Order: sequence, then C-alpha cells, then structure tokens
Amino acid sequence: MVTLIEISDSERRFVFHAPATTAKGQPIQVLRDERDGVHRVHALSPDESELYFEVVAYLQHVVHGEAVAQQQRFLAEHSPDGAVTPAEATTVKSLPATTFSFRGTLGSRWKVRRFLFVDTPVRTCRIVYDLTSDLNVQVLDSLVISDDSGVSV
Repeated sequence: MVTLIEISDSERRFVFHAPATTAKGQPIQVLRDERDGVHRVHALSPDESELYFEVVAYLQHVVHGEAVAQQQRFLAEHSPDGAVTPAEATTVKSLPATTFSFRGTLGSRWKVRRFLFVDTPVRTCRIVYDLTSDLNVQVLDSLVISDDSGVSV
C-alpha cells in the first residue's frame, strides 16, 4: 500500500499529495523556501525525475508572457544543449494557464520539465514537473488551489 503525504502551503492555499517513497523505493524530500513573499515548495526524489514537482505561489497575478520569457531566458543561459517549446495557452483545472516544455542539461543533469503558469482568482502559481514519469502527473492531478475566499479548484 502506498503511503501518501500531504504537502501544503496554508498561507498561499494550495495542497497536493505525493508518496512517501516512489515505486523504485526512492524517498521523497520536501523543500520549502520563500523570497520576497513568493512561496516555493518542491517534492522530489533523489534522481529528480521519478518525482519532481514544484509549486511557486506569487503574491498576485503575473503577466504570463513576461514570466515565461524570463524563465526561458534562464533556461537558455544555463543549458547550452537545452530545447524549449513555444508557449501556448491552456487551462489547468479550468483555470487559465500558459505552458511550455524544456529538455536539456541543467545543473549537470539531463532534465525534462513542463512549466505551467496558472492564474487562480487571486494570484499566479508556477507549476513545474518532470514529463517522463506518470507519478508527476498523478501529483498534478492531486493539486488543489484555494483562493482567499476558500473556493477550491
């Protein structure tokens, strides 16, 4: 039986669930930090691919085009072999979103990531996960974001 852990940020009002260990037996580590009021939560396996799930909650809405361009510049500067797909509009749990994907070496490791910039009623959240593992999609499916009125999506 899989033991799920609840990972949340009560101040920015999001929660998701991940296994305590992956199917391959890797322990899940949860990292949290805050800079300039922006909250970041990572859940990851040691290989950073069987599970890599990150939620960044901004204080308010951010302009997706600017945030995507900034993220893509960072990736281009730090990954000489990286490839980034064009950004496209989408929805996540019925919320407006912008997405793009990345493949390349970053921090001396090969990484495959999907980036989602999602607008909740009160703020933007950036969600990053590894595309190569079904576990990451399961964690995304468990994500619940609540706005300041308590409405959940």
